[in-house]
Amino acid sequence: MSFIGNIVAGQAASAIGKYNQSVYSAQAAYQKRQGEIAKATYDKVTRPIFLKQQKSQYSTFLVSALNSGAEFRAGTSPYLAGLEFKVNQATDVAIQDYNAEMNLIDSFNRSILTESRGTAERFKGDLTRDTEFAKAGGKMFANYQSSGSLLG
Repeated sequence: MSFIGNIVAGQAASAIGKYNQSVYSAQAAYQKRQGEIAKATYDKVTRPIFLKQQKSQYSTFLVSALNSGAEFRAGTSPYLAGLEFKVNQATDVAIQDYNAEMNLIDSFNRSILTESRGTAERFKGDLTRDTEFAKAGGKMFANYQSSGSLLG
């Protein structure tokens, strides 16, 4: 009657596989949501603060340039310095935006990998279940061959 142990082991392996898949699915959903929250925080909080700081920095630069007594008009050194300052600030914003988007994509990719681990766990449980059921069938057949009864 050891085939009963194989049947129980098969059922347990299947249940464990399903449970592990559900755990990985929950973890994947959490990772995806974390990425969405981080992106929303960047868009609604961090980016506006960054833009406000840049505006303040440019104002400080402009006041400093005007206080120097040099003319601030197209073609002059202070104007060109201000133009470069604005280009650098725009580049910084573009880099920040790119990094925020890449972090979101990275969190989605991590969630997909985690989800696939769950699928693999489910497959492993089902494969173990099928193997244990096959063992049980083999033992029952051997019992029948030797004693004429499935129970042995």
